[in-house]
Amino acid sequence: MDDFLSGSSSESEAIGVRTQLQDMLQSTGFHICKWSSNSRKVLQSIPDHLRAIEDELKIDTTDTVKTLGLVWHPSSDTFNFKSTPFNEKVTKRTTLSDIAKLFDPLGFVSPIVILAKLFMQLLWTEEVDWDEQLPNSLMVKWLHIKHNLQEVSCIRVPRCIVTTDTPKQFHLFGFSDASSQAYGACLYLIVIYENETITSRLILSKSKVAPLKTQSIPKLELCGFLMLSDLLESIKKTLNLSLTSIKAFTDSTIVRFWCRKESFHWKVFVANRVAKVRNILKQEEIHHVPTDQNPADLISRGVETSILKESELWWHGPQSLIRQLLYDNEIKTDPILTSEDEKQIQGEQKPHLEKAVRVLAYVQRFIINVRNIAARELRWQRYLKYSELFAAKLLFARQAQLQEYEEETLYLQKGFTIAKSSKLLSCNPFYDVKNQVLRVGGRLEHSDLPFSRKHPIILPPMHRFTRLLFESQHRFLLHAGPSFLLSHVRRQWWPINGKRVATSVYRKCVKCFHVNPTDNCGQLMGNLPASRVCRPSKVFINSGCDYAGPFFVLQHHGKRCKTFSKAYVALFVCMATKAVHLEVVTDTRTEKYIAALRRFIAVRGKVAEMNCDNGSNFHGADSEMKDFRQMLNSVKTKEALEKTFSEDGIKFNYIPGNSPHMRGLWESNVKAVKYHMKRIIGNSKLNFEEFYTLIKQIEACLNSRPLCKLTDDPDDMQILTSGHFITGDSMVAIPEPDYTTVPCNRLKRFQLVQSMFQNFWNIYRNIVFGDLQVRTKWKQPKENLKTGDLVLVKDDNQPPLQW
Repeated sequence: MDDFLSGSSSESEAIGVRTQLQDMLQSTGFHICKWSSNSRKVLQSIPDHLRAIEDELKIDTTDTVKTLGLVWHPSSDTFNFKSTPFNEKVTKRTTLSDIAKLFDPLGFVSPIVILAKLFMQLLWTEEVDWDEQLPNSLMVKWLHIKHNLQEVSCIRVPRCIVTTDTPKQFHLFGFSDASSQAYGACLYLIVIYENETITSRLILSKSKVAPLKTQSIPKLELCGFLMLSDLLESIKKTLNLSLTSIKAFTDSTIVRFWCRKESFHWKVFVANRVAKVRNILKQEEIHHVPTDQNPADLISRGVETSILKESELWWHGPQSLIRQLLYDNEIKTDPILTSEDEKQIQGEQKPHLEKAVRVLAYVQRFIINVRNIAARELRWQRYLKYSELFAAKLLFARQAQLQEYEEETLYLQKGFTIAKSSKLLSCNPFYDVKNQVLRVGGRLEHSDLPFSRKHPIILPPMHRFTRLLFESQHRFLLHAGPSFLLSHVRRQWWPINGKRVATSVYRKCVKCFHVNPTDNCGQLMGNLPASRVCRPSKVFINSGCDYAGPFFVLQHHGKRCKTFSKAYVALFVCMATKAVHLEVVTDTRTEKYIAALRRFIAVRGKVAEMNCDNGSNFHGADSEMKDFRQMLNSVKTKEALEKTFSEDGIKFNYIPGNSPHMRGLWESNVKAVKYHMKRIIGNSKLNFEEFYTLIKQIEACLNSRPLCKLTDDPDDMQILTSGHFITGDSMVAIPEPDYTTVPCNRLKRFQLVQSMFQNFWNIYRNIVFGDLQVRTKWKQPKENLKTGDLVLVKDDNQPPLQW
């Protein structure tokens, strides 16, 4: 059996209630004790052994009685909260225990409790263990919250809400608010007495932390307003009062707009909550309150104990609304929606041009039917015709032109010329009297195109109708690109700056983004490694390798030969000069790769460092190349390479997994090799000798590519290539004449040529490094991903719609 708490309007009535209750329970064997009261006369009627305090006739100001989990002071007839000692060891377990010690069933100190709730949520997000000591950063926050919880004992809440004076009216006001961290609601009972005095008291409040999954502020405001609706419904059943009015206040104009319409207008999240609110509250009971007069704002933000204790707004509600109720007898709080609110509401509605056109077409049909009510054969019925739909679009276009080009329309109607500063001057517009719209004059008057194609209707670029028209045609064309979309729209309409509008619609289309997403997580392009920018002692001293293929070659000569074998191209590229060396490999075994590497060293000289791909980068690559990736990444291959070439001083470097940006130099050359192979071979089949010859010719072409940009200077007859570092000239340059028979005195320029050959690296550094300095992509540093971010996981082996 729990405690009993009640009150009466007079002392005699209180004595009668106590006597009846005591006699009724004694008849069933229950003896009630620990009686207490704030009246001396009532205490005198209670035997001493049944009182809660030994000498209660004195009613000391320090005496307290615990009832229903609350501490009651009979002398002042107030409730307060008892502060218990906190645990010395601070862990998540003890923190939760200390917070739970504060018993506040009616939510009198919700703005203080919400700070403790948010701290517990923070402990969960920081993944602190139950018995782990809190870190210093969290310890400082907890000490501040602990100080507020200890000071709660100084707050006293009056028990009596309605005095013995004759009350005339009872009004129940509720307020809700939300922030990005929490939302809550509070209720106030306003009593108006016969002598025109008015009292307002907080009777109930409730708070809740926002979910970890990020929600927009309007949606959290709606959750808070739903909480307020539930509190109003429950308190109406509890209070035994005849309420004159019930008012629910929110400072969110978007929530009020949502609640004005039926739930089927909105998406699931909003629709479900709006339906519950509309079942509880009437439209005339929902009102707006400014943020600075909303007491629930203290719940959503949280306040310290010292501030809450002195807050008149929290304990008695907004006095301005009370005075307005007292003198005006009504509350006029209907603010105008701001532009930001309208944008968010439009985002929920998702309007379509097709629906708007059909609605307007039915309205125009109704007008025509009313005007032709006598002649039934002239009345339009059944389904809408194309002419009716097009007439509705013309009406939208006419309204858009009047809003944006009113001055030009008036000038052209009167036969005048538009101003030279007008944006329509290049279109040579004219006024279509029949349809009452502006059309493009243009230069296609003598063409055989239809009138609507020669003179399309002008549309302003920033108008809502233009945007909806492009979105409608974009869906009709199955999400076509900007160019196709614009060309289709221009068959009948001429939007100013149409290319910009089409591009904007295409980029903001969610489905088009799913098919062709933009990588927004790319970090700033890294600096070039030392092997790319430091002067090497010779070509290929620092190299990278990769495979291309497979390619199919004939096993032997003959027209009747139909047996093919696989062949791969091993590509070696100099990290500094971008010079390329190609070798043909017959399979992906380790021995074949080592043999190709030995042939490369025999031709180009020893290598100091060899950079290779990591096989894990190629998961999901084509099945033909998986064998090579597995071979290159296997422990057996790595041991064989180190054992074979350790005496030669070659160091093998393997790039990390999932880092394709670190192999761009040799991947671009693989692409170039395939570029030439596809265009030269085509569907032809080559034998091994022909294939090897072609590979070497491609190598010469790749080494003859310019390393810097070409200029328009006629004096620059030759451009620097990778071949200059290998042979001193381009690999496809015309051979020079033989000067061996020329006298020695004619060879005085030999030293100059040798000097130029030795200064190739200086030329390369002065000319090419300027181009390498610029970041062609990944130009801005971006914030790293963190827990809670919404990401799209890209899979190279799946289409974009399945990422």
